[in-house]
This record gives sequence, structure tokens and C-alpha cells, in this order.
Amino acid sequence: MGSEENCIRIAKKAAAIGAKVCLGSDAHFCYDVGNFEKAHEVIEKAGISEENVLNTSMDKVVNFLISKGRDVVPGNKAFAKI
Repeated sequence: MGSEENCIRIAKKAAAIGAKVCLGSDAHFCYDVGNFEKAHEVIEKAGISEENVLNTSMDKVVNFLISKGRDVVPGNKAFAKI
């Protein structure tokens, strides 16, 4: 079984329990950095909703961190609107 099949199996388990996930390109070559095509395919096949993908907005990431008792960087201008 290749890694793609394993990724789909893991993603299906994550979908089944409603886990929050972050997508990455897992690029091994510089020109693939930021290419999320495979990641999108995996979450679609697994049935993970966009609602459970954290890195679609900064607000989702910050709110998730706060919900887990994590401090966001106070005074950081990127978080000023939150």
C-alpha cells in the first residue's frame, strides 16, 4: 500500500471523529511548495469538511489555539483584529 492510500485511511479516521486538520503541500521540490492539489484530493476522498480544515483562515487557527488554552502572541499586529 502506498502513502496516498495510507493518507486517505488516516484522513477518513480523522473525518469520522470530527478532528481538526491542517493541510500542507509536503513539497520535496521548491516548485511544489504551496501546491495543495493532492491534499485537497485526500480530504475530499475522506469526507473532511472545510469547516474542519484549520488553515483556511487565521481566525480558525487562533480560535482553535485559544480553545486549547494556548496563548496567542499578545501585541502581534497580525492578531490585532481578533
